Amino acid sequence: MNLIHKGPNTLTIDSHDAISPVYASSSAFDKSEAYVPGRLQGKGVFFIRGKEEHSVRRRIWAGAFTPQT
Repeated sequence: MNLIHKGPNTLTIDSHDAISPVYASSSAFDKSEAYVPGRLQGKGVFFIRGKEEHSVRRRIWAGAFTPQT
């Protein structure tokens, strides 16, 4: 796993193995400002930064991304 320190409040983890512990676990973190899509309007699932709001929206869409569909 590559850890890149970018500033006093920023840490970049460049590792496929880190995806699950950081984003897919019950102790996942909120997403950083890096997920703000610039000047684009809207709130696609990928860009929702808050863990709780993302979980609600993800549950709504979960059935669309199963092998059966």
